[in-house]
Amino acid sequence: MKTYQETEEILVKIRSCKKILLTLHRGPDPDSIGSNLALYQYLKDLGKEVDLISVDEPSRNLSFLEGFPEIKIEDIAEKDLSAFDLILILDSGSPEMLTYKQGFIFSNNEQVIVVDHHKTNAGYGTINLIDSSTGSVSEIIYKLLEAWGAQMSPGIATSLLTGIIGDTGSFRFESSVSPETFIVASSLLKKGARLGQAVYNLFQSTELATLKYWGVILKNLEIKESNGVKFAFSAVSEDELSYVDKSSKSGAATVFFNSVSGTEFGLLLTQDKDAIDGSLRSRSSLDVAMVAEVCGGGGHKAAAGFRYTLDGKSFDEGVRTILGVVNDVLAKQHVANS
Repeated sequence: MKTYQETEEILVKIRSCKKILLTLHRGPDPDSIGSNLALYQYLKDLGKEVDLISVDEPSRNLSFLEGFPEIKIEDIAEKDLSAFDLILILDSGSPEMLTYKQGFIFSNNEQVIVVDHHKTNAGYGTINLIDSSTGSVSEIIYKLLEAWGAQMSPGIATSLLTGIIGDTGSFRFESSVSPETFIVASSLLKKGARLGQAVYNLFQSTELATLKYWGVILKNLEIKESNGVKFAFSAVSEDELSYVDKSSKSGAATVFFNSVSGTEFGLLLTQDKDAIDGSLRSRSSLDVAMVAEVCGGGGHKAAAGFRYTLDGKSFDEGVRTILGVVNDVLAKQHVANS
């Protein structure tokens, strides 16, 4: 089982602190929620005073996870961080992923530990544990808890297994799954992780508003081609989403955009007021993180995302700009492969 040189240093720092802050990233996915809830429960078991916050409402289909009601809807950019001895950031490639406030950074006075698996993470914490070869932060947290000798309750195990299932696409994403992933999943089941509950809530508990949102995505779905590369594409404006809250939007790209026959990747663009959220999913060797990085985001080879600020542009103008960036990236890749 993989071990990390930062393991002991992180534990020493945690044990020395009394009040700790955890925060989900924008539009939190199962890995963000599962890994944070598992660590939250561990910290509470240590007797720590812990706040767990999220700038966005987490998806209600994950409300079965232990500790879910403790998530407070707060913006880290507006919180008094001096009130905390330690800030633990999981599954966030940059501070900007935690808030919608542009230019948010941590000060030198704040003790920040970053645990992540995004290859685009430059390391913005006091301590940085970044393992881009592991498919989910939930798997990393499992390895830390094991190394710390933690007693993982069925609740903690279920949160971690849910995060792993979410970020590996139910173990379908080859770049996110290793032999150790299955060993970790097996161990979590032995510790009482409720697989049936996780699967039911992840894949068989879709709200009506979400289904209607998916309907708009499918209505707008088309196949585009650039530099010999075909990709699935859908753009959804804010006018088409008046009945959908943010928590209903997560996961749509994974559901549809890595399964369209004849394409190499998928791109979903969704308007959010004066910005466009972009989600990319690959179904070939094409690395979609390259596209996301050029657009100011990041992620993994198989799944990536970004947030594009319109700055006074219309939604249609923003879509054209993003498609231009995609065309440029694919053109450069075409030249490199020639």
